[in-house]
Amino acid sequence: NDVIEAVFDVEPSAVDSDYLTASRHVGGTKRALVLIFTDLIERTAAEPLVQAVGVLSRRHRVVVVCAVDESMDELIRRDPVDARDVYEAAVAQGAIAERRHVIGALHASGAQVVEAPAARMAAARVSAYLTAKRQGRL
Repeated sequence: NDVIEAVFDVEPSAVDSDYLTASRHVGGTKRALVLIFTDLIERTAAEPLVQAVGVLSRRHRVVVVCAVDESMDELIRRDPVDARDVYEAAVAQGAIAERRHVIGALHASGAQVVEAPAARMAAARVSAYLTAKRQGRL
């Protein structure tokens, strides 16, 4: 109920997440499983997240959860018909490469990264929790 009351009146706004400030608020608490829901687009935008994960993972089990955009893979797999298809595939490959780089940096900073299509996101989160519990990381 406390969580529901805390976020009931929250409205979305177009501001960047302040991961470092958030990590400072969580950092001093007892060991916890910290789930961070975000999209992983490109290196520069993800750098504050990578830094915050480095701080958080010293004490907590950090899991970064992000939805997989299955349409990106489809753009790469399909046979190009025209120049636009080739361009779209190249952009998709670049975005996927950036995402892989960010995931590598998050792993190096101590996070587990859970990627799943939106329809399987709940099961992926539960699996991450059970894995952390089984490994004695909570």
